[in-house]
Amino acid sequence: MNLAERISVNTRYTRSINVERDRCSRGILEAYLPSAGCIELLSGISDTFDDVDQPRAWSLVGPYGSGKSSFALFLHELLGTGPIQAAAREILAKESPVVAERFSGEANWCRVVLSGGDEPIATRLVAALDDAATSFWRDRPGRKPAVLGRIRHAREHGGVTDSDLLEVVAELQNSLESAGGGGLLLLIDELGKFLEYEARHEGRGIFLLQQLAEHALRGRRANLVIVVFLHQGFDLYARGLGQKHRDDWAKVQGRFQTVSFIEPATQVLRLVAAALSNTLTATESLRVTVDAGQFAKVLATADALPSGMDAAIAADLFAQCDNGVGASGEGWFDSDCGG
Repeated sequence: MNLAERISVNTRYTRSINVERDRCSRGILEAYLPSAGCIELLSGISDTFDDVDQPRAWSLVGPYGSGKSSFALFLHELLGTGPIQAAAREILAKESPVVAERFSGEANWCRVVLSGGDEPIATRLVAALDDAATSFWRDRPGRKPAVLGRIRHAREHGGVTDSDLLEVVAELQNSLESAGGGGLLLLIDELGKFLEYEARHEGRGIFLLQQLAEHALRGRRANLVIVVFLHQGFDLYARGLGQKHRDDWAKVQGRFQTVSFIEPATQVLRLVAAALSNTLTATESLRVTVDAGQFAKVLATADALPSGMDAAIAADLFAQCDNGVGASGEGWFDSDCGG
């Protein structure tokens, strides 16, 4: 059997994701497999939708390729409207109906998405606010709020201060409440690139993050929810700075609820199973299942399986990775993963 000719990989699982380019992509959304950790995080985020004063800023820290950007896009779709958003909620409902229900009643949010770059945070944030606010009100009838003009002016003329930005955010929240919007979501992917820029220039842009996180604490009908994504802690990006700067950066990170974004082995195997497809015959697939069971028993005997995984679970996951969706198209990915 020539495996190279019999097994293929779905390319939607191998391409790099850019949160600005790929938002509202149906294909990427349908490839998403929410893990138990992601569902727990979504549950925590949904707990902040009320008007109670509480922390509403998270920093998700994990290595490249751990799925941070995919999670960002999934959250982005959950807080929107339309067919793609309905599909996102359906995916979540298959894994956790309780958490999905918390998102099903949410009105359309104004969703601000940006990726880190070699420039000040404020510059990119103003541009992203302009894009998000313009999109939110594009198809809404009636007079557009004055804050749209203020944001556009700041984008075109620059020179906006941190206090100006905070005022704009508060004014945007007021307008969202008047329009019946759910809230203001701020997603910053690759935040480390902004932090590297600030470290090289010893700038104070990082303190804008602190002020935004503190602003998000205050509950209202249209809350500000912030989620940032990076590869290591804030303070580690300040290693070349003096002790005072490192201490200050650590204090900024303290305003965020830090989540270690590393998927367990079972989730990685689920992704492998979903990504692979083949043209094995029924007899060949049965042989793969038998072999997978034997491999799992050997690993279990040697105490070599990941924590929380027994031989039965391992055998099932190994077989799924080998069998893919099969020639019939009726495989684990279709029946069990919610994709």
